[in-house]
Parts: sequence; structure tokens; C-alpha cells
Amino acid sequence: MAFDFNTTASGWDFRELSDFGGGTTTGGYDADRGALIITTNDNTNTFAFLESGMFEILGSTHGQPAKANTAYSIVAKDGANALFRSTFTVGSSLASSAIVPTVRMRSSSDDFQQSDVLVATSTGTGSYSATAARNYVQYFSQPVGQSQFRLDFDVLNFDPTDAAAATLYLDGVTVEALSSPLTAALVANFDFASSGTLGFTPRDATPLLAKPAEFGTSGGLTIRGIAPGTTTNVGAIFGNYGLDTMVPFTAGKLYRLLWTVTSDATEANRGRVPTFRLRVNDSSLMFSALTNIDSRNTAVRVPTAGNDITYTQILQAPAEIDGATWIFSFDYLFVKTPVDVSVDPNADDPTVQLTLKSIRVEEISLVE
Repeated sequence: MAFDFNTTASGWDFRELSDFGGGTTTGGYDADRGALIITTNDNTNTFAFLESGMFEILGSTHGQPAKANTAYSIVAKDGANALFRSTFTVGSSLASSAIVPTVRMRSSSDDFQQSDVLVATSTGTGSYSATAARNYVQYFSQPVGQSQFRLDFDVLNFDPTDAAAATLYLDGVTVEALSSPLTAALVANFDFASSGTLGFTPRDATPLLAKPAEFGTSGGLTIRGIAPGTTTNVGAIFGNYGLDTMVPFTAGKLYRLLWTVTSDATEANRGRVPTFRLRVNDSSLMFSALTNIDSRNTAVRVPTAGNDITYTQILQAPAEIDGATWIFSFDYLFVKTPVDVSVDPNADDPTVQLTLKSIRVEEISLVE
């Protein structure tokens, strides 16, 4: 299905967060251009986004019977292996790509347990950022039983070297259902459970954010926010295991990443597992793809003790990062307070340990 926005916003809404650029960002439907727009007036504290209606995934493995498409429905192929592709056509009012604010193309399950994100950042020459209209292609999947997802187009303007006054245009969005990969060739395999760190190192964002209390290597790459038994309130905690590789991207190639993660949370405590991200950057830092897992509601997408989950990412290397090298990051984020379960039984628990057991990287081809 395709949204060209020539005559209508097609059910997409403009929103901004009041804590970031509240009152300084405008957006919505621009009838003169036939596009959705976001206009920023600040380059230190702005976050706004355009959000679609809710897509219904049709097909028995995703909770809905197969039937004809409607404006916001899409028939999944390959059942449990269903794969989707969105193409965002984006332009800007700026003549230089080096000063375009950061944009994100995002797909999220209906309760935000899983979000897949493609990011374009105008570092260096900013050649991956949009001046004239260009396409950004994102691949994503939804787990069995998940029958709804949404799409978002985010603009983040926090870099003083980017333009404060800028308009980003969303000229169109296409969403397609694809078949599963046809072939796969191994690019790299990291088995931390049996081979140790394999060059990955602990990293943090101090002094801006507190770092995790524990980094370890038992059974994989482990991160724990605070020591067990701690019940005092804490602020935000961020840390990761990362590796800057010498392995180059090849422009146009499709890659599949399989990340296997576990935790020491009990089944009863699965709704309190801290947020984590599985992230890939290129060495220029213009391109990023990540999967964000948040333990909301029934928390079916989070791992528990003895129940590993393997998360699949599929990304396509754009021409602008050809020859740039892979950077991997396993991120631990704790942002909710209070810690004490007696105060908030739904709060994330930073005493939970998350463990990255392995990453497998493959080059793939698809059946269209």
C-alpha cells in the first residue's frame, strides 16, 4: 500500500513532546507541496514526529483472518516469518546535507514492546541526509500473535551544528509484505557464551548518565544496572557492550542479524525487565539501525531465565556507507523510577541482568 499525501494526510498525525521543543515545532499537512511536514526552530532541544494510523496484519499466525486489504491492513506472507518493508520518501528545505536534523523511520508494535528504527544523522558530509527528496528503506518484522503496528517519522534536532530552522518533508510512504529470505551467506558470527568477549568492551555515557554497576562475561556479555538488594531510587542508567570492527559494508547488500539475548528475570518478573537495544552503526555514524525492546503489558518479547529470545534485524546498506565498517552495540537502558516494587509494581527493575549470548550476521537475498 502507498501513501502519496497528494491531497490528504491519509490518517497520519503530527505530534511533539512538550519536554522537547514544546511550542517551537510545527507540522502537519502541507497542501501546497502535497506532503506532511515538520518545521523546527531550535537545534538543542527538539523532538517531533508524524505517526500513521494502526496497521492490521492479516493472516492466522498474526491473530487476524486473511482477507482483502483495506487502507490500513496488510496481508502477511510466510506466517511466522512475516517480513515487511517500508519506504519513506523524505526531503528538506536545506541546501546542505551536512546541517540536516536527524531523522528516524520507525515501526512499532501496538504496545511499543518492539520498535525497529532506521536513523539518518548528518555527521561529516551528511551525505545520507536528505536535501532533495530521497528514499529511506526499512525492513521490519512482527512476532507471531502481534496483529498491529504503526509507523512513525521522527525529527530530532539536538545538535547545535545542525540548522535550527529547517523543514523536513515526508512526500510519501510505501508499505509492503515480503516473503522470507531465499538464501543466506555467513558474514560474521560472535558466540559470547562459548568464546568470551571477542573484542567487545564495556562502554557508558558518564557523566551525563549513570553507568551500570556490573559488566560481566558469564554465559555471554552481561549488564546489570544496580546490585541486587538495592532499593533506593536511582536516575537514568545507560551502558553497553560495543565493538568497532574492520568488516566493511557493501552498498546495496541486504544483511540479516540474529541477536540472542537472555536475562535472569523470573516469569513473574518479566514485565520489569529493563529496556535494551540491539544497534548497528556504520563507522561514519551517518547510518544506524536498531531494535528496541521494552517490557510492557504481557512482555512477550522479553527474555527470562532459561528462555532465550533471538531477535531478527534486516537492513540494507545505502550507497553512502559503502566501505564503511560495522559497529555493534548491545545497550542497557534504565529510565524508570522508583525502583522499589512496593511503590510501583510495574516499574522496571535495574537489578535484572541482561545477557547477550551471540550475534550472527548473514548476507541474504529475498523472494519479492
